[in-house]
Amino acid sequence: TTLSSPGATLAIRKGCDGVHALLILASAVLAFPASWIRRLSGVVLGVVAIFGLNALRLLSLLVIAVRFPAQLEFFHVYVWQVLICLLAFGTFLVWGTFLAGRR
Repeated sequence: TTLSSPGATLAIRKGCDGVHALLILASAVLAFPASWIRRLSGVVLGVVAIFGLNALRLLSLLVIAVRFPAQLEFFHVYVWQVLICLLAFGTFLVWGTFLAGRR
C-alpha cells in the first residue's frame, strides 16, 4: 500500500501499520483480571486510539517527506515509533485505572 502526494510517495509496509502496538496492548488487556466485557472495551479503545494515531502519523510523515525530506527517517524511527508505543502503554494505564477497576 502506498500513500502519495505531489512530491512524495510513502510505502506502508508491515510493522508500519500499528498492528504490533495493538497486539501488545491487546495481550496486556486480555491478561488483565477483569470481566470479558471490560476486556473487550479495552481492546476496542486500543484499536481506535492506535489506528487513529497511526493515521495521523502517516499523514504527518507524508507532509515531512514533502517539506523536510532529510528529517523523514528521524521522525519515522525516533519520534513516531516512540509515540505509538507510549500511546499503547498510556491506553492500557487509562483503561486499567478507570475502566477495568470499576465493579
